[in-house]
Amino acid sequence: MNHLIKQLPASAFILAGGKSKRFESPKWKAMLGGITLLQRSWNLCTDLFESISIVAKSNYDFGEKRLIQDILNVQAPLTGIYTALKQSEHKWNFIISCDLPFISEEIILKLWDKTSDECDSILPITSRGIEPTCSFYSITSLPTIEHMIENGNLSLHDLNKHINHAEVDFIEETNLFLNVNTQNDLKNAEQQILKSKNN
Repeated sequence: MNHLIKQLPASAFILAGGKSKRFESPKWKAMLGGITLLQRSWNLCTDLFESISIVAKSNYDFGEKRLIQDILNVQAPLTGIYTALKQSEHKWNFIISCDLPFISEEIILKLWDKTSDECDSILPITSRGIEPTCSFYSITSLPTIEHMIENGNLSLHDLNKHINHAEVDFIEETNLFLNVNTQNDLKNAEQQILKSKNN
């Protein structure tokens, strides 16, 4: 990290999830480039944010890392965001899923630059559309999230239709938003790391 940059006055929450059906094991434990996916996300956020926590369904052993157990029994990223915002001490909160191994400091800072009192969330947009699990959410979005959960709607895309959000263009950097959903995705990520080392 560029140490001339001060920590952002925000919290970071890493969504660790649970056992993935498609991945066949907890994704946060998967190794990539010699470290776990979870550790990659943790390392990314360590110097950037005043507070970092992991949000997970189960009481896994994350060592000395701060764990917040998802307070709802439903398995969905929206409930993880709800848990994070309920626990946060900051207005703005960076939410990142641990299965996005190539998110960079530059991406986070570009998103942060768009935060304002007029917005409830700041979302990256790639050639695939918005990336709601690599975004900033304000605690002002909590009432809408609570209303959606109470009505059984757990769609992140619907959430961002009902709150004031800003989008940041990352269409040229879509490859950096590679989502590790399967073992094949993990192999592709490994190949991407090897390519970058050889260039």
